[in-house]
Amino acid sequence: MATVTDSFTYSNGSLATVSGGVWANVLTSMDVTSNAVFNHGTSDAVCKWTSNTFTNDQDSQVVAVALPTASTDGGPVVRCQSGAASFYLADFSIVGGSYNIAIFKCTAGSFLQIGSTQTGAATGAINDVLKLVITGTTLTPSVNGVNKTTQTDGTFSTGVPGMHLSGSTTTPSWDNWQSTAAIVASGPAARSLIINQAVSAAVF
Repeated sequence: MATVTDSFTYSNGSLATVSGGVWANVLTSMDVTSNAVFNHGTSDAVCKWTSNTFTNDQDSQVVAVALPTASTDGGPVVRCQSGAASFYLADFSIVGGSYNIAIFKCTAGSFLQIGSTQTGAATGAINDVLKLVITGTTLTPSVNGVNKTTQTDGTFSTGVPGMHLSGSTTTPSWDNWQSTAAIVASGPAARSLIINQAVSAAVF
């Protein structure tokens, strides 16, 4: 496998446009401003990475450069489906300085929470690494490498990773997106590809 990353060093504008198609809109759109991504509006925005294929067991992570609040939220997304707005989301909001974390399944744009919300899961800080991993049917969100809960769902078995923002055009904001589950690189617009040294070059 390989790791793909994006530090959003594009010109300012719609992410799906300025990335040259590396990112595609799933629900509304995101904007790039000063090398970070923001929600274009206030409704749910989801973008997915389109420049690689991925293993079914996959992950997605973002770095928080503007924290969510009690009324705004967002997080990493895994197994985005082709066509329909369907995926899994680890949703992070902050109440009283600490993260509340909830796992959602979105099916054709309709969100359904899986399990209970983890309240006060970790103290929020700028540059926190927020991650979601799915292995088989098990979804595990983490903050700075520390797992916070697990939930299970078997609705979506394949797909690609992405990210979500909601509630405001200023918070939260993400940078340095990453997934370690790419199978092969594709397309000249890929921002960064780091080959897993444990895999033979023959794979490529």
